[in-house]
Amino acid sequence: MTAREKTRDCTKCIAYCNKLGGEENLCGLGFEVEEKIECGYRSWDVLIRPHDDKCEKISLPKNIEEFVETTKTLRIEWELDEVISVEEAEEL
Repeated sequence: MTAREKTRDCTKCIAYCNKLGGEENLCGLGFEVEEKIECGYRSWDVLIRPHDDKCEKISLPKNIEEFVETTKTLRIEWELDEVISVEEAEEL
């Protein structure tokens, strides 16, 4: 299976925008992500996808409040003022 066939795109996920401190390959929910480079017809694509299907088993948080609540169920501590939205991350 290629990275393009996986359903989730981590770059549009609030958890990816809030990676765990010092861990480049762990999203804010603690799931491992991987970069896949694929050759397209005219260019190269860098895709950021979940490493395995563990992430696929949870409902992705849609906003900062849902993200903080989801992390609590996974026993990861985030405070509302520490989290950035996907839109804020795209501006960085």
